[in-house]
Amino acid sequence: MTLDEKLQHFYDHSMEDAREEGRQILADYQANLDKLFEDHCREKTKEAEIRVQTEQAALERDLNKELSARQLDIRHELSARQDKIKEEIFSLARTKLVAMKADPSYFHWICRKIMISKKVANGEPMTVYLDPSDQGLQQKIEETTETRILLSKESFGGGIRIVIRSRHILIDDSFDTLLQDASDHFSFEGGVQL
Repeated sequence: MTLDEKLQHFYDHSMEDAREEGRQILADYQANLDKLFEDHCREKTKEAEIRVQTEQAALERDLNKELSARQLDIRHELSARQDKIKEEIFSLARTKLVAMKADPSYFHWICRKIMISKKVANGEPMTVYLDPSDQGLQQKIEETTETRILLSKESFGGGIRIVIRSRHILIDDSFDTLLQDASDHFSFEGGVQL
């Protein structure tokens, strides 16, 4: 081999090694860039997911807050509506009780309550109070039940109150008390409970 051939061979071989080394450097550089790009993409994807989760949690909190506020409004509306209906019911009941006082069944109801109270008293003295508005029935009730009746100084809406002092018993069958007890224990049942 001549010197020129040797030089050419050396040159070709050096160039091939340089090209191979250049390709390797470029491949390593490209691999490094690809890895950096993938890491960057993963990081940005993770940040985006965290941002989405944060926004979603904030939206859920806002939605829950709005839902709670609306439920509270509905409860207030329902409560106000129930109070109005309850008021109407007891107003109607009071009207019916006033109408009942004009019916003969009222007289019999009072007499029956007195007779039951006499059994409870078992011969002990008792004081029977009649509502002042029922003064017209007083004598007839006394004759029917053979019991002395006193007119109350205060109105209690109708009905009677009976005191058995020896036993410390008050039998309060006044309409005001009966209505108040019914109102205190009244509840709406059925439907959807909130």
